[in-house]
Amino acid sequence: KEESRLELLRRELNLARAIVADRDANDWDRRLLRVNAILSAFPERPGRDLDHLHRLAREGSATLKIWEERPDIPDLSGPTAAEIEEQIRRLPARPSGDLESDPQVRKAEAEYLASRDALTLHTQAEPPQAEFPETGGLSGDVIRQIASLLEEAGPELDPSLEEIAHDPINERLIHRVHTAIEVWERRPKLAEISSPTAAEIRRVIETLPIRVEGDLEASPEILEAASAYSSAKEAIRQHATNRPADAVLPDIGNASPAELQTLALRLRERPVEQPAPFGFISKIRVRSAARMELEELGRSRQIWIIGASVVSLAILAALAVLQDSLVAIGVSVAVFAAVVCLFAKWKTKPILAKRRELESLKSAVETESRWQKDVLERLKKLRLPADSNALDAMAVDYQNAQDAERMLHFWKETAKRFERTLETATAKLQSLLADKISGSTENVEEALAEYQHACTERYQLAALASRKRDLEMQLAAKIEAEASADTINQQRKSADAELRAAAGICGVTAENDAEIVNRLQEW
Repeated sequence: KEESRLELLRRELNLARAIVADRDANDWDRRLLRVNAILSAFPERPGRDLDHLHRLAREGSATLKIWEERPDIPDLSGPTAAEIEEQIRRLPARPSGDLESDPQVRKAEAEYLASRDALTLHTQAEPPQAEFPETGGLSGDVIRQIASLLEEAGPELDPSLEEIAHDPINERLIHRVHTAIEVWERRPKLAEISSPTAAEIRRVIETLPIRVEGDLEASPEILEAASAYSSAKEAIRQHATNRPADAVLPDIGNASPAELQTLALRLRERPVEQPAPFGFISKIRVRSAARMELEELGRSRQIWIIGASVVSLAILAALAVLQDSLVAIGVSVAVFAAVVCLFAKWKTKPILAKRRELESLKSAVETESRWQKDVLERLKKLRLPADSNALDAMAVDYQNAQDAERMLHFWKETAKRFERTLETATAKLQSLLADKISGSTENVEEALAEYQHACTERYQLAALASRKRDLEMQLAAKIEAEASADTINQQRKSADAELRAAAGICGVTAENDAEIVNRLQEW
């Protein structure tokens, strides 16, 4: 078990080293392949420097990200801005002047109404203008005597005159009757009190409320705090509608997306047209053929060396028989030795090349065999499919999930910032409302509605309380008018009572005061 574990750890270590070495070695190759692919897909060459293009690319990426995260289009139903502006243009201009009547003007109006009513009542009480007939300078007594003489009917006398003749004449009673008749005829007209009466006005004043202390309109600070609270709450609502989806990371074990891409690249390097075992066998066959060629080249080299040596010895033996000079024989031996060396060197170069090729094939087969085995074992340990496309897709999904996770983290941080803003606005609004209402400010919206409702009620009470002052001035004028009317009516009653008293003394009776006056005049 220990040996198998050590062997497994050794393989993982070798695989990790191989992955790092391959990534370092092939990084520039992959970049070059990527550049060639981009150049093939886009043959046009940039006309500006690369820094400018990189800056444009970053700006385009940021613009695309902003466009993807743009908020929804707001509801634009209802009248347009142009229609609202047209409605505003058609509205009348704000008039200049007071919106509420001036207290001094109301006081002057009440005094004017009281004076007018008093003047009307006094005018109604004015006695009729006396008209004096033309008497030619005669006194009233003389005229009465003349009238009595003219009224004498003749010798026949009325029996009642006999009775009157026997009664003494009471001048004081006659004067009283004349005075009563004159006062009754000059009595003022009956004064009528228009509604409302002083009692009715007093009852209305008693029903009016007392002015309450407090704001009549919402405070600008509270309105500003309420606006900030509403804006923060709306920002949180709008931000909640743009919440990105939760990131779901694919299960890739303890591997990284870069490792998955490297494993996919290694799997993709296998020949596509044939399976891995067949490619491995073909490489072994190539290596065997190269070994046989190496042996053939070695035999050919030996044959050429032996042949050159035999020919050289034969020529050297012939020269030794034909030439007696030792110098010539030595030179011939050196020349033939050089020729043999040249043949040996000439045949050695292909052998060395083929030997290097054989060693390269051997190391390639061993490396590929070991590499493919390590890759498959790594995929098996990670429980991942041995499919390059699937590995690339998993790496892309993992990177996209990481991007989504970062976006979600950014969204949460923004939401926390909005919540802190809402908490600040709520605390400020609660602090302002705590001094204005007696109830709880835990629910800010209910507390704000209660405060606005209380302001409306206080405004209405203040309007009624201001009406109380007008009613009090009207009450004073009405009391004065009623006092004048009572005086006039009392004078009228006194005239009627005096007339009836004089008629009673004279023994005159009638159904109404007008007949009493006629009969008293006859009396």
